[in-house]
Amino acid sequence: MARARKGYEQLAAAGLVTASLELSEDGKVMNYYEVKPFVFTLTPEVIAAAVETLTVSASAEQPGAAR
Repeated sequence: MARARKGYEQLAAAGLVTASLELSEDGKVMNYYEVKPFVFTLTPEVIAAAVETLTVSASAEQPGAAR
């Protein structure tokens, strides 16, 4: 659950999601999450920059590898 919380915190810091707490009829606290509208323009330059951040594990199959 801590991992999900960290993911939420990163998305919230980027302004992509919000959360609110509400009290249910039986007295339980409920978390509600909302995705905020956003636009992400995917260009060749954005893809090239993203590729530089990728890592491939040693056990991953490489393209063109013998099968």
